[in-house]
Amino acid sequence: MNQVAHSLVGYDRETERVVEEFDVSDAVLPRAKELARFPTDDPEAMMCYPLAPSVAQTLASLLNASIDTERRDYFLEGFAADAETLRRSVAQLVEHRSPKPGVGGSSPSTPAMPPRCNYIIML
Repeated sequence: MNQVAHSLVGYDRETERVVEEFDVSDAVLPRAKELARFPTDDPEAMMCYPLAPSVAQTLASLLNASIDTERRDYFLEGFAADAETLRRSVAQLVEHRSPKPGVGGSSPSTPAMPPRCNYIIML
């Protein structure tokens, strides 16, 4: 059976790229769910939830993490735990892409930047 893992994820407001990620342990998860006000129709917390700066700071404190709510937006994100390795590999690939790739055809191509939290992993 697949399990759900969770992370506090920070996105740079200018580039919208993931710049930091902190694992949310099972011990902290119940409090994280309360803070993020997870709806009852998502009991496993598989979706992505934006956090107000004060809520993100509170969760970061529980994780012993230091975050920058002035320059970053934070989300509590759930994903299939067995997909963690693949997810992190893809995230690293995206983060290491050139922000200005070369021209493709007659029009300049644009960087491939994933939208924030627009994914669903089916279990």
